[in-house]
Order: sequence, then structure tokens, then C-alpha cells
Amino acid sequence: QVIATHERLDEQFGALPGVSGVARISGLPLGVSENVLSFTRPDQPPPPPGQGPIALYRVVDPEYFSTMNISVLAGRIFEPSDRQGAQRVVVISRRMADVFWPGDNPVGQPIQISGQDEAVVVGIVANVRSQALATQAQPEMYVPHAQTGLRSVMYVVESSLATPQVLSA
Repeated sequence: QVIATHERLDEQFGALPGVSGVARISGLPLGVSENVLSFTRPDQPPPPPGQGPIALYRVVDPEYFSTMNISVLAGRIFEPSDRQGAQRVVVISRRMADVFWPGDNPVGQPIQISGQDEAVVVGIVANVRSQALATQAQPEMYVPHAQTGLRSVMYVVESSLATPQVLSA
């Protein structure tokens, strides 16, 4: 029901005059709070407790990358079939790929995010400076909203209107 409600809101926001893109995310880049989670690679020995790798964690819908103009560098982004009950998937940033799979292609590789069910890396996207514009991009991982059922998300609305509008649901 949560996902269906958000999909209805997507349609309502998308029907507003001047709106050309609508997307959902758990926490906006340059926002006040960041969600950082640990992860492991099942293809490697487990790290010592408390010393595992971490990355920024974002829950997004399939339209997020195009609405925010984030390029897909390898693999794919999320599809409508990436829902609860399907194979869990994750898209990672170029920075995450470079840091944690140096010289390798992570697409198709398994990853386990903070004790969740194992997921498969399906794509790599361009880096986003999500913490500060003057700092290097941090490793980020994105999971599909339809696989999490997260209730509270933020909306990103792309518009051609000259005057910004405040939208509320």
C-alpha cells in the first residue's frame, strides 16, 4: 500500500503544469542528515567486527537518476520489476566502485547491506557530491524504494516554471 500511495502521488505531481520529472529519495543530497550503512562482499572474507566498509545509503525510485540528471555509467538503473519479492538489487556510485572494487567490474556482484538479504549490484552511476560541494564525492549505494516499502520519502520535482512552487501532499 505504501508504494501504491507514492506511485499515485508521483502521477499527481507529474500532472501539474510545467512538471517534467518526479522522483523519490530517502534523503536529499546536501541535506541535514545522512544515512550511512555498512556492507560486506560475500565474495571476500568478512572484515573484523566494526571495521567493515561503509557507504552512504539512499532509497530511491527508478526516476531519481534521470530527474537528477545522474548518468548511468555501467549496467542499469532500477526497473518496475525491482519490487518486494524480486531479487534484491543495488546501484552504486563510481566512487564506491573505485574504492571497493578497484580494477574490477562490480556489476553482477553480490553485496550484503547491513544485515539485509543479499543484493546484486546492477548498475554504476556518476558520483554526486552529496555532503558538500567542495568535498570529494563519497561512496554511495542506492536501493529501490519498491523493495523497501519505506514510508517517509522526499520528492524531487523537475519543472519548467520560472517561479518555484511549494508542493504538498
